Amino acid sequence: MLIYEPVKVLVQIGPVKIFAWGLMVAIGFLTASFLILKEAERKKFNKDRVVNLIVYSIISAFVGSRIVFVLAELPYYLQYPLDIFKIWDGGVVSYGGVIFGVLTAYLYLKAKKESFLKYGDLLAPFIPLGFAIGRIGCFLNWCCYGAASSLPWALSVAGDVARHPTQLYLLIINLVIFAILVKLRDRKFFKKTVGSVFFAYLLLYSVFRLLIEPLRQYHAPEFHGIAYLVLTLGVIISVVFFIIKRKRYKNK
Repeated sequence: MLIYEPVKVLVQIGPVKIFAWGLMVAIGFLTASFLILKEAERKKFNKDRVVNLIVYSIISAFVGSRIVFVLAELPYYLQYPLDIFKIWDGGVVSYGGVIFGVLTAYLYLKAKKESFLKYGDLLAPFIPLGFAIGRIGCFLNWCCYGAASSLPWALSVAGDVARHPTQLYLLIINLVIFAILVKLRDRKFFKKTVGSVFFAYLLLYSVFRLLIEPLRQYHAPEFHGIAYLVLTLGVIISVVFFIIKRKRYKNK
């Protein structure tokens, strides 16, 4: 067991505080957005449309990830409802952000008569990179922590029992997904099959998150069931997509 002291505030100048979680989430979004725009320029996408898509999706993803976190910790927030708005303390559920962000992107692109899967392939490799950087903020803030553990690297904070540093697990997982997607997108099948990179992200994220979910700590344990359902659906949908597309690709 290791003792850990969270770093909730990175810098304070008078009454102005720069919170670790908020700063790292912002850096994650900005980094992912910058790389998406560079890739969009390389592939000759409509830049204004990509910018709008990023802005709408990020806002929706942030709100959605917070909503799902609040639902996951509902007994606490029913007791302290004003804490719902304390976003500087952290507290998000990443797959909630993915769901809300994807839904917003779909509706926006449908309104513009653009291919959702085409743009999904553009954004998908960089989404996990943004989440990875944001998880550094979760670790510094010590939110989204794991269940009790006796493993040597388990961390104890403020006299609490030692817990899984699930923020670091998710950080590593997202970096691995980012690396895999960057590699896959240049493969012949993925270059020729619209939507394949996006569904590869959905599959990898869902599988890895299912492995981590038993180690997560929620105030409302029944929320695990909802998480398993959502993530399992992600696996099934993406596997069906690849079965169908792979068969068509071989027939060609």
